[in-house]
Formats: sequence, structure tokens, C-alpha cells
Amino acid sequence: MGVQDSLQITRSGTGTYDDDGHPKRTGTLRSAVAHIITAVIGAGVLSLAWSTSQLGWIAGPVSLLLFAIVTYISSFLLSDCYRTPDPVSGKRNYSYMDAVRVYLGSKRTYLAGFLQYLTLYGTCIAYVITTASCIRAILKSNCYHKEGHKAPCKYGDTLYMMLFGVVQIVMSFIPDLHNMAWVSVVAALMSFTYATIGLGLGITTVIENGRIMGSITGVAASSTADKLWLIFQALSDIAFAYPYSIILLEIQDTLEAPPSENKTMKKASMIAIFITTFFYLCCGCFGYAAFGDQTPGNLLTGFGFYEPYWLIDFANACIVLHLIGGYQIYCQPIYNAVDRWCQRKYPNSEFVNKFYRMKLPKLPAFQVNLFRICFRTTYVVSTTGLGILFPYFNQVLGVLGAISFWPLAIYFPVEMYFVQKKIEAWSRKWIVLRIFSFVCFLVTVGHVAVMYLSRTFGRTLFAAAARSRTYASSAGAATASGDKPRNPLEEFFEVDRDMESDKPIVYGRGWKASELRLKSWDDLHKLWYVLLKEKNMLMTQRQMLNSQNLRFPNPERIPKVRKSMCRIKQVLTERAIDEPDPRRSAEMKRMINAL
Repeated sequence: MGVQDSLQITRSGTGTYDDDGHPKRTGTLRSAVAHIITAVIGAGVLSLAWSTSQLGWIAGPVSLLLFAIVTYISSFLLSDCYRTPDPVSGKRNYSYMDAVRVYLGSKRTYLAGFLQYLTLYGTCIAYVITTASCIRAILKSNCYHKEGHKAPCKYGDTLYMMLFGVVQIVMSFIPDLHNMAWVSVVAALMSFTYATIGLGLGITTVIENGRIMGSITGVAASSTADKLWLIFQALSDIAFAYPYSIILLEIQDTLEAPPSENKTMKKASMIAIFITTFFYLCCGCFGYAAFGDQTPGNLLTGFGFYEPYWLIDFANACIVLHLIGGYQIYCQPIYNAVDRWCQRKYPNSEFVNKFYRMKLPKLPAFQVNLFRICFRTTYVVSTTGLGILFPYFNQVLGVLGAISFWPLAIYFPVEMYFVQKKIEAWSRKWIVLRIFSFVCFLVTVGHVAVMYLSRTFGRTLFAAAARSRTYASSAGAATASGDKPRNPLEEFFEVDRDMESDKPIVYGRGWKASELRLKSWDDLHKLWYVLLKEKNMLMTQRQMLNSQNLRFPNPERIPKVRKSMCRIKQVLTERAIDEPDPRRSAEMKRMINAL
């Protein structure tokens, strides 16, 4: 065969190469569905029960269906932008950024690239944190089984994040998405497994309860601002549980042709979104039906279920395995973008372009590149380090996702579709897609605005409401014989904090034993029950905030209260020892131990 014949084979897409000169792509409908499910169905499926509990029985399921429709429309539009200008035979766009550059120009490419890679990088950090939470949940599940559900089972995160990082360094030897089909298949199976376990436990709990819990309006909040915050947080959890537009073209670039890549991708998107929506509705609705207003932030790691503990452990192990594959799905686009850029920038560098063949015992031979080893290891170390330093990064990711949702999932796909299909302005399709984009834009802006206002001005609004209630109470006292009674449930929560003050609240220290020794028996008795009430209030407040995925402020207060109570018991024990009557001393010790 001559040189001219070889060139003809390369250009025509026959033989071992595709029409762009790259090795023959072998991706199929099944591998595309596996990639999408691995990217979409994450551990977040187990938090959708909490989202449904905030929205209620009508708005919750409807929101899940609406965002599924939005995601499919977005993926449908973007699938046709893989090739330019013809969606079947045109030039390939290997990534999301390549498509934006070709269709919309370099200026908007910078914004798209910044948001895409920032979201991918942030998702990888979130996966590091979530993995540690799942491993910790396994240890806590075993501890609760042995020591009881109220046992102080606490475990750190750092070691498990580091172990996850080590695993990802090894997994990063996988060259690209083309070689990751088996990883996605395993991760997708793990997704189905733990989602099915969560669904089964929810159904079992509903049967045990004998009724469906929950309400039409969802969980009640202490104020309108709090309710708005929780509603938009729930909507953001649902919205960001679906879109995969930032990696759709990268997945589509793995598909073989014929059939054409856009047809295969549209079919894969429909199948994957149907499957994910089914699991989302089942887990969200049955989780809410099982727990009602007490629905935890995560059905498995939030300990909505304690038994059977071995099944909880197995489900969390499946989540960890899924997150290992999911991390690679989100980091591979960054790896490939950096590889391509460096190969263009330094075409003669052996460090960047030379590959070395390695063979380990009982393993197939593989190739390594020094630049890939250095960059990918640095990337994994950076995401792991930030996960360790900022364990509450998931909340930051929620805000980041809210900001990037409309540009990446709606705006850019719609604008590229206009250019690709040459849709005329003010035509029927143009108007429909413009309305679709504008409505999604309003939802995103409203979401971000409420998140910002409720956290920035929330204290002022709460203080104004408190002043209004105080004024009304005072006016009522002038015309009535008694004051308006407070809500008795307020005694169970921390409602007396000064919301108007922007200064950090400084809490006192615990009681010292030397101070307690100066107290009388009666004073120690009163102080014991004051501390007991304080501990009960703080633990109730912590449980309520955890169920809403909010951070409990100043958690060191609970150990302070517990230490003060232990010191009271110490002082009481000292007095019991000093009691001259041995019988009375023994009785006092027995009573102290019962406290």
C-alpha cells in the first residue's frame, strides 16, 4: 500500500483512524449512557429527599420533572454542536471550549472556559469531601450498632481524604475518556446499587410507619426569609443534580460513527435522563414519605437509617466506589485540555510528548508520560489539600453552581445552536428558545439574589421583625391585663441571639471545679439543671441545622457544657467522699452516678 493510499484511509475514516486522523473511536450507546449516569447520579441523589421535604408534595416532584426536561433540551441542543458546520460530517469540536470558540468567538470562550474548568475543579474537591464523609459514615454506623444510637461516635476526615487522593493519583494514569468505559460502567452500577438501597429502606420505613408523612407546603421555617433560603437551596440541589453539559461534548467525542455521533448522543441522553429521573423521584419521594419534616440531608450519611448496619455500610462503600469513577469523569476534560495545549505549545519537548512503555508483573503493558505524571499528581494533590483545608466547600460549590448553571447549561448551548442551524431572528424556533433561555436566566438570578439577600441582610430583617413583634406585644400589654405568651417550643431552640449585631458572638467559658466547690448544695442543684437544659437546647439546635444542611455555629459550646456538668459531678463526689457516715456516703455516690 502506498503513501497516497494510507493518507486516503486516514482522511476517509476507515482503517484504524477516524476522519480527523485520531485513533478509531470505539464508544457506543452503552458507554455513553454509563458516562452520563456516572456524571449525573452522584451521592446527591440521597439528598433529594431533603430537597423534596423543603418544597412539599407538589412542588418537589414537579421540580424534579421540570429540571429533567430542561436538561434534556440543553443536551439536545448541544449534541448538534459537536461538528461544524454540518452536524454529521463537519469538523469535530473535541471539547465544550472548542465548540464555544468555533461558534461564538474567542471573547466568550474565555468566560465559558473559566466557568467550565472552575466548576469541574470544584466538583472534584466536593468529591474528595463526600468520600471522606461516606467512609466516616461507615465507621459511625458500626459504632452506633455496637454502642447505641446516642454514642459519641466521632471520626476525622483528613486520613480518608488523603487515601482517596492516593487512589486518584493511580487512577489518573488512565489516558483519557476513551479508555474509561469500564470505569464508568462500574461506577454506574454502584450508583444503581446505593440508590436502590436508599429507595428500599425508604419504602420499608413507610410501611413500618403505616402512613405517608410530609405535607403539601413542606417543612415549616421560623421566618419567611429562612423559608425562601431553604426553598432555593432545595431547588439548587435539584438543578445541579441533573446537568452534565460541561462534559457532554467530551463524552460525545468518544463515540464511534456511524451512526452519527449526535444521534447516538441524543438517544443516550434520553435513556440516561429517564433512568436518573426515575431514581430521583423514587428516592426523593419515598425518603420524604418516610421521615417527613425530619428528613436528613443525606439518607445514608445523615443517618436517617441505622439498621441494618451492614447494609448501610455496603451502600456507603458503593458511594465511595462511584465517587472514585466520578472524580475521573470530571477531571479528565481538564487533563486533556492541558495535554493538548502543552503539545501545541511545546511540540519538540520530550518531557511533554515522549511516552515510555512500562510492564508490571501480571498486568498489561501501559505507557506513561512524565508531564502527565507531574501535572495530574499536582492536580490531585491540590484538590485533596483544598478539601482538607475547607471541609465546608460543598456550600461554596452550591453558590458557584448557581452562578454557572445558566451560562453553561442554557445560554451557550442555545447560542451555539442558533449559529449551527442558522436560525433566523424572530422565527418561531428563535422565539421559543429565547423565552426558554430567559426564563432559566430569571430563575438563576432570583436564586442567587435570594441566597445573597437572605444571608447578607437576614439579620437586619430578623431584627426588624423582632422589633415589630416586641412593639405589638407592648401595645397589647397597654390594653390587656397580661402579656402575650411566647411560643413554648422556643425554649427548645436558640432564639434569643441578637440578630441585629454584626459582631461575632463571644460565649463564656466552662465552670471550673474550684469555682463549683464554693457553691452550696442548692446552687449546684440549680446549676446542674440549667446546664442540662442548655445542653438539650444546643443539641436540638444542632440536629435541626444538620437536617437543613446548615452549619451549627460555635459547636465548642456543647463540650463546654458537658465539662461543666462533669465537674459538678466531681465536686459532688468529693463531698460524698468527705461524708463521715459510710452508709450515707455510699448512697450519695450511687445517686451521683445515676445523674
